[in-house]
Amino acid sequence: MQNIIITAKNIKKELIILSIIFTITYIGNIYSIISYNTPWKELYSSLMYVFTVSFVLYFFIAFIRIIIYMIKKALCLIALRK
Repeated sequence: MQNIIITAKNIKKELIILSIIFTITYIGNIYSIISYNTPWKELYSSLMYVFTVSFVLYFFIAFIRIIIYMIKKALCLIALRK
């Protein structure tokens, strides 16, 4: 069985992606507070929803990235056979 090595570069890249997604969902929360004229305490009280949406979007994007990676691998294997 092989060991899986996760480099610091990969961890940093994933943390940057997650922080960008969190920032986008947080800005979306601010936009909804402004547009619906709700109290600003919603910014903190709905933080768990922001975290949940962030992680759902992160895993959705990770799923798409895995599919793209698999397609690229398959295309490389097809190109090598020719």
